[in-house]
Amino acid sequence: MKKNIILVDAQNSTDVHEPLLGLISIGSVLKKKGYEVKIIRILSDNIEKISKFIDKTTLAVGFSVKTIQIAPSLEVSKSIKKNFPYIKIIWGGVHPNLHPGQVLENENIDIVVGDGEYTMLEIVKRLSLIHISEPTRPLYISYAVFCL
Repeated sequence: MKKNIILVDAQNSTDVHEPLLGLISIGSVLKKKGYEVKIIRILSDNIEKISKFIDKTTLAVGFSVKTIQIAPSLEVSKSIKKNFPYIKIIWGGVHPNLHPGQVLENENIDIVVGDGEYTMLEIVKRLSLIHISEPTRPLYISYAVFCL
């Protein structure tokens, strides 16, 4: 059964029109390795809509987060953890890379990654090997060398 990975760009406003190049790049690598990937731009006033993309094959939800996106990204992360506590929440992007300790203080975020498509691929591979409901300690991963 294919594992489902959701990549999220959470926004406060519909005025954002920039392409999601980072998420597209990460998604392409994951897709080439056999993962089902969904890339979603979601507004903070529609966070409940994320549930329609999550199913029993969803392994993780990854976020690309700039500082301006912290509030909507936290709202979506909290909603996912509340309704699907077994799904791992992974944050990457500018803000988590600059402040990984601060980000990992939030109980709704499981893993912070450094930039890189292959780092995300390694994380997803490792998550596929463990039982999905097993708790993991919060992790900051800047390179693809780590253990869970």
